[in-house]
Amino acid sequence: MQTKRTIIALMILSVPIVVLAEEFDPGARAKAIAPFLDEQTIGVAHVDLRRSFAPGAKGPQVDLDALEAWCTGVLELAQPDVQARTRDIAELREVKAVAEEWITEFTQAGGTEIFAVASLADSIEHGNAFLVVPLAAGADANAIANLLRDGTANAPASSPAEAANVSPSTMTTEHIGNAVVAAPPATLKRLRTITPAARPEVAKAFDAAGNTAVQVLLLPTADCRRVIEEMIPTLPSQLGGGPVTAVTRGAMWAALSIDTHPAISVQLVLQSENGAAAQAVEAVIDASFRFLAADAAVRVAVPDAESILASVQRTVTGDRLQLCVAPQSSQRLVAAITRPMDEARQRSNRLVGSARMKSIILACNMYANDHENQWPPDLQTLVDAELIPPGVLLNPLQPGEKVGFVYRKPALPMDKVDSRSAIIYEPYDTWTDGVWVAFADGHVEFVKDESRLIEALAKAQGAADK
Repeated sequence: MQTKRTIIALMILSVPIVVLAEEFDPGARAKAIAPFLDEQTIGVAHVDLRRSFAPGAKGPQVDLDALEAWCTGVLELAQPDVQARTRDIAELREVKAVAEEWITEFTQAGGTEIFAVASLADSIEHGNAFLVVPLAAGADANAIANLLRDGTANAPASSPAEAANVSPSTMTTEHIGNAVVAAPPATLKRLRTITPAARPEVAKAFDAAGNTAVQVLLLPTADCRRVIEEMIPTLPSQLGGGPVTAVTRGAMWAALSIDTHPAISVQLVLQSENGAAAQAVEAVIDASFRFLAADAAVRVAVPDAESILASVQRTVTGDRLQLCVAPQSSQRLVAAITRPMDEARQRSNRLVGSARMKSIILACNMYANDHENQWPPDLQTLVDAELIPPGVLLNPLQPGEKVGFVYRKPALPMDKVDSRSAIIYEPYDTWTDGVWVAFADGHVEFVKDESRLIEALAKAQGAADK
């Protein structure tokens, strides 16, 4: 689900911390990533793992408890189904354990910080973002490369044949300069001979983001602004109308910062061309918030949209606009954004599952035609007989299961069984308002009445008793 994916990303990126005694130096942070930035770089994200929950303790002592509590709150707001929410919270704890282990291995290998860079010079098809880990003195470059590529410091080395057959979109690693870089092969090739471009706004943006756990910098180029101004010269009425320069000159760059101590907090700083541009972009944001708060569709999807938007504090100081989101509001905001996305994803997963069940029940019929009307002993038999590919047995709602559907082999041959018998259905732990069921006659139906499902299952098993 989309909510869970968002939370997993936050769990890995936003570690709760207490700052160790060290001076914050945005210039040094910008210098560390400067060799990998060119004129087409549009975004840089940074995670600082040098900060530990227990100063002086042996080994990393990153505390993820506060973030787990915050993510649990998001799930409680975004996931109304109790069973699904319980399952997601359990998976969240598993993600926390994986994140703790990964961070431990990363810091023990000498890793201190991670950058993610997005550039228009790289193919969107193959992923136009790459990771950079600057190497501190004594760092184990091989272990860090393994962690970025395979998730463990002790991953086995790939053979020359495997390395030669890497997919264009696969993240591979290489030691470039004084850093380990993880990127698709084409991006690594570009970075080997990159000519860095001076991007003085990077240090300024890092300074605006502050000494926080995570910083995300949006760095639109002059060409990006020009293209937007040519293609969309006027803002839509929902954003207040007027020239689009209110946005392109009102956000020369943006710095989003996320911190988790003493509580989750989110801040966005927009650097404008001048004071008037800062006032103009604030007016655009104000118009956008008023439109969203009044929009009927938004109010249906997010009933408390007005109060959430009202809780976002906006302050213009000179040529900068600052937006701050309080801890409780950040939970509600993330839940509000992800809830409709999650619902749409759930619907999509359900449709994929029903289509696969249709393929399975048809394969059962083909198997029976070749085996004297006998049903297959299990669904894996259909794969072994090459009637369906292995992927058809996967249920998007049960991603960890090799066979994600329940098969109840009827007691009678196919030509004798009641056509209304339930043969295949989604597991009960995916039940929200019903489950998809494949019947003996080959049709697939969404059954909302549990008693009807029980009756249909009994038909398949009870017919042999007559």
